[in-house]
Amino acid sequence: MRIVIQLTCLSLITGVLPVAWANGGGGMSMPAMPSMPRELTAQQKARDAYNDGVHDVKKADKAQNSAAEATDAGKKDKAAREAHDQYAAALAKFKEATELDSSLHEAWNYVGYTSRKLGNYDDALAAYDPLLDHMGQHERLSGPGRPLD
Repeated sequence: MRIVIQLTCLSLITGVLPVAWANGGGGMSMPAMPSMPRELTAQQKARDAYNDGVHDVKKADKAQNSAAEATDAGKKDKAAREAHDQYAAALAKFKEATELDSSLHEAWNYVGYTSRKLGNYDDALAAYDPLLDHMGQHERLSGPGRPLD
């Protein structure tokens, strides 16, 4: 048994030694230089805020659907609060996106959507203005009920 152990140790050493030698002798490697973080442009930051907001809207829509389907009053209230909080978080991210890049029309659309979901209807309508201006279809209403051309 002693001979078997000695032969096993010898074969391990002779098998590992050439590999260790080829890899630099097993010395310590140089520490990696930390890479400098790349500064994001305003458009990239806006895109990231927009994408985070979309993620929150999806969670909020799911919570709102859960609230609508719930039969238990406690579960309904909890899901409705969760939806409200997610819409509020998403709205903050979409506003950040529009501040960073005012030409990001998708973010303006979601500012309107989330404002509407939170019951802020005047804010929602104001958020849709840049979208409609961009599309060339917006006319200021002189009074209620005047149709858009």
